[in-house]
Amino acid sequence: MIQDSLGYLLAAATRLATKEFNKTLRQYGITAPQWSVLNFLHEQGSFPQTQIGEQLHWEKATIGDIVENLVKKGLADRRISEQDRRAYSVSITPAGAELIRQIGNTESEINARACEGMEEWERDFLKELLHHTIRNLDENRKGGAWNKHPQC
Repeated sequence: MIQDSLGYLLAAATRLATKEFNKTLRQYGITAPQWSVLNFLHEQGSFPQTQIGEQLHWEKATIGDIVENLVKKGLADRRISEQDRRAYSVSITPAGAELIRQIGNTESEINARACEGMEEWERDFLKELLHHTIRNLDENRKGGAWNKHPQC
């Protein structure tokens, strides 16, 4: 049954969480992917644009569009990298950091609601399983061999 498929469950959970989060983000004029990049930059500091895409599992064109929109909104700054003149380095602006501060509690509230009724060990285990799933799929995307395991 489709509702028991891992792909369906992951997609449905993502759609519902993103829909809920976007309700809040709309009032700030940003999207969930833009929030993810801002949050990443807030945590990591200045970072090469291509590596942001790799870390967040987005294609080059997608991350390029997201960064471009953040730069236009004054929430991020993009400069030619000092280490590699062919690449861009992206950093969060003070306005972007302020936005992170303003929205930060909303993300925590949505995460808490998504995990309502779960014990701490269940939340930790869920995160561990999702990280494992991402690693499996990311390794396979990069040309690794598909394992012959029963379907989830």
